[in-house]
Amino acid sequence: MSKFERGLNIAIATIGVAMVAYHLIGVFLHPLEPALHANTHLTFVFLIVFLPALQTALQKGQKLGSLAAAALILLSVLCVVYIYLFHDELVMRTGDPLPRDVVIGSILVILVIEACRRTQGIVLPLFAGIFIAYALFGQYLPRPFYHLPVPFGRLISWFGISLNEGIFGGLIFLSANIIFLFILFGTVLEITKARDFFTMVGIWVGRKISGGPAQTSVASSALVGSITGSPVANIIITGAVTIPLMKKTGFSPAFAAGVEAVASSGGILLPPVMGAVVFMMMGLTGFPYLTICMAALIPALLYYFGIGWSIYLYAKKEKIVPSEEKVDTRVLLRRAPLFIIPFGLIVVLLALQFSPMYAAGWAMVSALALGCISKETRPDLRTLVDALTRGARSAAAISTMMNQIRCVLVHVGTENDRDDLLTQVIGQSAGATQQLETGPVHCAVRLFHEYPDISVFGEIWDRTNGHLTGQSFELA
Repeated sequence: MSKFERGLNIAIATIGVAMVAYHLIGVFLHPLEPALHANTHLTFVFLIVFLPALQTALQKGQKLGSLAAAALILLSVLCVVYIYLFHDELVMRTGDPLPRDVVIGSILVILVIEACRRTQGIVLPLFAGIFIAYALFGQYLPRPFYHLPVPFGRLISWFGISLNEGIFGGLIFLSANIIFLFILFGTVLEITKARDFFTMVGIWVGRKISGGPAQTSVASSALVGSITGSPVANIIITGAVTIPLMKKTGFSPAFAAGVEAVASSGGILLPPVMGAVVFMMMGLTGFPYLTICMAALIPALLYYFGIGWSIYLYAKKEKIVPSEEKVDTRVLLRRAPLFIIPFGLIVVLLALQFSPMYAAGWAMVSALALGCISKETRPDLRTLVDALTRGARSAAAISTMMNQIRCVLVHVGTENDRDDLLTQVIGQSAGATQQLETGPVHCAVRLFHEYPDISVFGEIWDRTNGHLTGQSFELA
C-alpha cells in the first residue's frame, strides 16, 4: 500500500469520525441554521462516498476511474463552498438564479445522482434521469403528458440550488437529523456486543417453539428492527447468527434467507423507530409520539405473529424440532442493560416530547458509555473508529438516495402542469372526478406520479393538508 493510499485511509476515517462528531454536537448545540446545517451534512456525504471510490479505483489501477473520482471530490468541494459563501444571496434569489448559480446547481444535481449510483446502483439514477428529461422536454409531448415550458434556470433552482426545495428540501433534514443518528446507534449496539442480548433472547424463543432458529430470527429481528428501523442493518446484525443456525437444523438456504429478509423488513413497522416514518408523522401531523406508536404496535405485532405462525406450520410439516442451542443466562443478564437502557431512554424522551434527534443522540451516548464500563464490551480505539466510519458510510448511502428523490421528483413540471395530468387521468373514471379528487385514488395517482418509499407520507401531507419544508425537520 502506497503512502497516498494510507493517507486516503486516514482521511476517510477522519471524515467519518468528524461526521459523527458534528452530528452529535448538532443534537445538543444546533450550531448552524438549517440550510447551512444541510449543506454541512451534504459535504460529509459527498466526501464519505467519493473518497472511498477514489481509493478503490487506485487499488484496481484504474487511471480513468481515479481521475473521475478526484474530479467528483473537487466539484463537491466547489459546490458546497459556493453555498457557504453565497448563502444569503441564494436565499434572496430563489427561483431567479444567476448564470453562475445555474452552473453550480447543475453540478450539484449531477453529483447527487452520481453519489446515488455509486451507493445504490443504477436503477434509481435511471429513474431520476427519466423525470429530469420529462421536466426538460415534456413541453414537446402530447397531452396528458404535456407541460408548459419551464426555463432551465428555474428548473435547476428547484432541483439543486434553492435552499428550501429540491436537494435542500425536507428529506435532507430527515436524513441528517434522524436517520443518520439511528443508524449510528445500531452500529454502537453492535460494537458494544448488545447483539448477544438479541441472540440469546432469540435462542430462548427458538427452544420453546417449533421452528427453532427460524423463530430465533423472528424474535431477534423484531428487537433489532425496533431500534434500527433499517432492514439492511437488521440483516447484518442478526443474519450472521440466525441464517447459519437455520441451515444447521434442516432449513434450506433459500428458506433461511427468506425468513431473515421478511423478519428484518418488519423493523420499519415496529415502534419506537419505525424506519423514521414515525418522526415524519409526528412532525407533520402534530399527533403525539405515543399515539402514533400505539396505532402501529398492534399491526406490527400481528406481522411478526404471522411470520412466526407460518414458520411453526412449516416446521411441523417438515418435522423440524425446536433448537437445542443453550442460552447462557449470565451473558443474557450482562448484555441486557446495553439494550434495555438505551431503548427505554428513547421511548421516555420521545414520550416527553423531546425531538427524535435528541432522543437518538442520548441513546447513542448512553449505549457507548454502558459498553465502556466493562472490559468485555469496551471497544478499542481502532474498532470504534472503524465502526463509526462504517456507520457514517451506511448513513451517507441512504442520504444520497433521499437527496436524489427530493431533488428530481418533487418538481417535475409546475404544480398546475402536474394537476393537468392528474385531472385527465381521474377524468376517465366514469364521471366520478369530484369524489375521487379527495379520495384514495387521488392519493394513489399522486404517489405513483411522484415517488414511493420513505417519502410517501411526506408526499401525502404535502399534497393534502400541509407543506413539506426544511423548517419542518429543523429539530426533528
